Amino acid sequence: MFDKIKKLGLKKVYDQSMLNYKKDGITPDIGKVQKIILDLHKEATNKYKELKSPISCSMDTYIDIWIKKTISLDVATLAVKTASEYPPNFFKGSIDFFTAFPHEEINNLHRKIYDAPLEDRPKIWKLYFTNSSKISLSKLEQLFIKISKEKIAFSKSKGFKNDTEMFIDQYKMPNIDYVSFLKNIDSVIKFCNLQLPKSKNLPTNFYSEFSSICYICNQKQFPFNDIVDVQKYFENNFKLIKKFKNKINIVLGDKSEMANKKEDDSFLISILSKQNNRHKMSDLIHEFCHVENYLEMMTKNINPFDIGRYIREKEAIKLEFKILKKYFPDLFRSMLGSILSTLQRVLFELELSNQSNMLPNKLYAKCFNRCYLSQKQESNFSYLVEPNIVFNHYFLFPYAVAYVNILSLQNPDREAVVFS
Repeated sequence: MFDKIKKLGLKKVYDQSMLNYKKDGITPDIGKVQKIILDLHKEATNKYKELKSPISCSMDTYIDIWIKKTISLDVATLAVKTASEYPPNFFKGSIDFFTAFPHEEINNLHRKIYDAPLEDRPKIWKLYFTNSSKISLSKLEQLFIKISKEKIAFSKSKGFKNDTEMFIDQYKMPNIDYVSFLKNIDSVIKFCNLQLPKSKNLPTNFYSEFSSICYICNQKQFPFNDIVDVQKYFENNFKLIKKFKNKINIVLGDKSEMANKKEDDSFLISILSKQNNRHKMSDLIHEFCHVENYLEMMTKNINPFDIGRYIREKEAIKLEFKILKKYFPDLFRSMLGSILSTLQRVLFELELSNQSNMLPNKLYAKCFNRCYLSQKQESNFSYLVEPNIVFNHYFLFPYAVAYVNILSLQNPDREAVVFS
């Protein structure tokens, strides 16, 4: 079988597949992996011949994408199975935390808080821990600390210094970008604060513990009316998107993301349904930037999955900023508030990874004050209902590093004058 793999030009794909299995602590059956790759090659070849025009890439690139995506899914599935075989005590903090504060309860409390008027949110939080919770807030925070330590221990069991190092590797993030992030984050924070819209109508508690800190919602006018408007903008201004418009599908779902569907060479954009129209449109702009970048690579016969999630996000954000700064500067300034929120959450995770001795509620407030200059929060427990902290560990990390690297390439002090 290996001779056939070499003859078909699949040796590089095979070597990379074996490396991916081993990297996740999986000992693969060599013969089985070889058979899987040959079967996938045949399957992809037949599928390519059935694709409708226009086709985004050559047959060789299509086969490469097909094999690598399928192998990656298999590796991820086996990695989860391997993690489940760790001794129960290894994840005792996580088990205890989610027993006391179950996923569904966190989601329900998050929804209840952030669906309520801003002034009512602290009351809802206090009422929950007075009447409904099975555990005190202080004990829940101690369990969260245990989870953080378990995550570090897990990353060390995989051969990394801590979970930050593990995700730098997982996202294929160049070390130079991470170093630049640490070096430039405070100058970018200053830039963002200087550029935030100067609104006189912000509520007095806009920067309070359970505020969403959203300038997009407070913006007087929005450049688009609905998601169809956004779609038309990209079709009218980007030749590749116009060419492949019949292969781009938009649906409302439980999160915002873009997926390349290898089966029919199409793109599926899903937009989080449980948000207002402005946020749906803002998310759609970002996801269309992903589609444009994927098409640019695939039409040049480059597999976008080879470059890693960090670079894919960075390239989409570059295009997004270019569009917004040139054509929709008010929306760009409003988005800086959301960028600061992302930086706050990621700084919090990095501090936890460095095993800060501060209580998490104090640490989260400290990160908030670092990002929103002149604010003086002393405590902030909202991290306990923040999905991208509690459920999706380090999910925002590539965004934060990309934001800082892109914005730091422009002289923040000079830009502050240009956009003020």
